[in-house]
Amino acid sequence: MTVDEQVAFGGPPPEKVEKAVAEAREASKGARVLKVIYLDDAGDPTGEYASTQMPENPWDGMQADGLQEPPFKMEQLVYLAETHPVHSAALEQKAADIVGKGWEWMAIEGGEDSNEDERDELEAWFQNLAPDQENIQEILHAVWLDVETVGWGLMECARDPGKILARLYHVPGHTVRAHRDGYRLAQVRDNRKVWFRRWGAVDDAGTPIKVNVKTGSMKSIPDGREANDLFVIKRPSRRSSWYGIPGYVSAIGWITLALAARDDNLMFFANRREPRWAIVMTGLEDSPNLQTELRQAFAVDLKQPYRNILIPIEGDGKVDFQKLSDTAKDGSFAQLSERADKAIMIAHRVPAERLANAEIGPLGGNSTDAASRVYKEAVVAPGQELFNTRLNRLIAVERALSTGNAEYKPTWALALDDLDLGTDREELDQAVLAFKADLVTLAEARERIKLGPLMIPDDAGDEEKSELNDKLYTELPGVKA
Repeated sequence: MTVDEQVAFGGPPPEKVEKAVAEAREASKGARVLKVIYLDDAGDPTGEYASTQMPENPWDGMQADGLQEPPFKMEQLVYLAETHPVHSAALEQKAADIVGKGWEWMAIEGGEDSNEDERDELEAWFQNLAPDQENIQEILHAVWLDVETVGWGLMECARDPGKILARLYHVPGHTVRAHRDGYRLAQVRDNRKVWFRRWGAVDDAGTPIKVNVKTGSMKSIPDGREANDLFVIKRPSRRSSWYGIPGYVSAIGWITLALAARDDNLMFFANRREPRWAIVMTGLEDSPNLQTELRQAFAVDLKQPYRNILIPIEGDGKVDFQKLSDTAKDGSFAQLSERADKAIMIAHRVPAERLANAEIGPLGGNSTDAASRVYKEAVVAPGQELFNTRLNRLIAVERALSTGNAEYKPTWALALDDLDLGTDREELDQAVLAFKADLVTLAEARERIKLGPLMIPDDAGDEEKSELNDKLYTELPGVKA
């Protein structure tokens, strides 16, 4: 087919066709046969025998666009998260413990110019990045839930005409694939594809990358076609350079096994057609309709599983009923389900107590405190540190752009709230012990149990801070050292 014929039939642009033909001729110098070249709509070679049929999976065949498949099918990971209660609860609990308690703004060490006005302005700017129907905490929670579920979480950065960040949107992680160049990402839904630029992507010269939102091209982007940024948070992976891997993947087999056991019980209660009796018939006279009548008699109506059965017998025949099993199967696989639940919680590293599934040991004792502290230090704290670091990088860059000051550096940093495992009684005991050991002052001890400084009435009838606030326990009047 000539170049003009290619264009007439809706093919790729002529310059693309001419370039592909020239490259093919250059590669085949000295050969007598030039192979047929198949090009896609963008003019890129797709192979010698390219099929045009649409695959069932919208992501199949996207490798021609340079998109990489993740190590695990993300759609299947999302399905598992919606079917097994322990697995689903563990995902939700980790997201709630890491993000759900909110955050505080902490003064950056060495930031002598930190002031509360700047902190309040930073908080207001950050909150205003959420769309009207959501708040920023909901978006962060959804992003981290994707990190736990499929291995990465994504936020779309929408900008105003001045290229200033205006909104943050959660993008479902299972709908996006990464390009092999590390600069681009694409989302596919309902056979429609849209391209994004990875937030912060620059070329070898340090120039920010630009991507065409429709084609994914990084050259000659028309006005209004520049792609939005995708802010990516992913767990490190041993299996992929583009995708993160969720921590529970070692328990996928147990999740599947537990679901199979559940489905077996559902099928049992749904039809109850498992044979528990054998009917042995001897000495019956030959009847042409006997087999049909017996089939009709034993055809169990799902709405009447225990109905009476009338068996037609002619002559001196005999019918014996022999029970096949005395063991009922309703609610079976209890031990298997318990083993699966424990394996799933181990993979998540979430103690049972966090899922309202505490087991009481001998004399009412358990290992709740130790397990919860290991969970806090090994799961929650590293997750918060990763999220804090990535979010503060986004905040520093985008806030500088919004202020118009390229030299701007925030003196406050976002810190997700720490997971509090202590009870009110424990906090009170620890504060009293520290105070009586002269480790903290009275005001510091009161602050630990969320009380303000000690106040006393003044001469005018108002209250003022007591001088005792700055004293240690042994410095209080009437206390012997």
